[in-house]
Amino acid sequence: MRFIALIAVLIVSLSASFTAVAKPLADMTAEQVLAAEEGSLLVLDVRSDHEYDRGHVPGALHIPQQQLANRLAELGEWRNKSIVVYCESGYRASLAASLLEEEGFNNVYHLVGHMREWRDSGRAIAF
Repeated sequence: MRFIALIAVLIVSLSASFTAVAKPLADMTAEQVLAAEEGSLLVLDVRSDHEYDRGHVPGALHIPQQQLANRLAELGEWRNKSIVVYCESGYRASLAASLLEEEGFNNVYHLVGHMREWRDSGRAIAF
């Protein structure tokens, strides 16, 4: 019985600590991205090379999600500026955004709908 109680306490403690750390990431719409003053927002594409080459948000910086941890120095000037991260549907962007926030980037956003919605809405795509 003590063992079960100990396990229960550990589970509650762990889940409480994960809940306290997790904070919802703010969203940014495509309209907000397009309306942003030039130079005030970094659009970061974290998809694969192949996906990026098939079309991306105009002006986006491409750093695949798997490479981001090793390439953070490239983003140093953006530490206190706005960065909107996107991938194809959201998963890799969430991982990338979490890493950026853990590394002290203060204004990180998800692109609502990611590349899939950008493309499906007929917005301009760069190659």
